[in-house]
Amino acid sequence: MAKRGPTPSQSDAALTAAVRDVIAASPFHGEGHRKIWARLRTRGLRTSKHRTLAVMRTAECVGLHAAKYGTRFEALEPVRQGVRDHFEGMAAGVATGLTMRHDHGSQ
Repeated sequence: MAKRGPTPSQSDAALTAAVRDVIAASPFHGEGHRKIWARLRTRGLRTSKHRTLAVMRTAECVGLHAAKYGTRFEALEPVRQGVRDHFEGMAAGVATGLTMRHDHGSQ
């Protein structure tokens, strides 16, 4: 059964590429789907906020940590987990060039 509603003018792959271009051109390190959606509209790419959010949700969670007190050390624990798992260990310079993005959501 096909999805209801109008057929989008661009595929999910094309929209994902456009979202990545917007993120790469941004001077900021954390933006949510609403800002990305607005920047896509200024570039002439019309889509819905819901679809932009759905495409942006293809990211991967690489670390998770819960703590009673949110100290700076506790905040870095998920980053440490991601580096350890994806770069096969902890060593000086192992994750050089790695960038971290967030949308200032709930910590």
